[in-house]
Amino acid sequence: MPDPDTTVDEGPVFTTSETAVTATVAGRTIGAATWTPDEEGAWLLELEVDPAWRRRSIGSKLLLEATRAARTSNVSEVVVRTAADNSAVLPLVLGSGLRGRIRMGTDDLTVRIPITPLVRSAY
Repeated sequence: MPDPDTTVDEGPVFTTSETAVTATVAGRTIGAATWTPDEEGAWLLELEVDPAWRRRSIGSKLLLEATRAARTSNVSEVVVRTAADNSAVLPLVLGSGLRGRIRMGTDDLTVRIPITPLVRSAY
């Protein structure tokens, strides 16, 4: 795994496939956002960034790229579920400029991010 404290010629490269967005540095995966569709037309999103690479906006970029993929796939919303004590998820979502409906349970936190379709301008 590339060390984030060493000099790398380039920043992370983000690649989107049909079921994931991956972040790589020097050919190694340092983070990924993967999704599975649910029965209601939403994507259940799992987001993971290598601990050594956190707090470098990689999670935000993965989340934004996943929501872009959802928009192009006509998905209604993206759902992020995590442990209730995960203090990183709300700053991640809100810091990305996204807005969502937040529900806190006893053991879990759910953020539902609505995906608005692109509207083409008549001009």
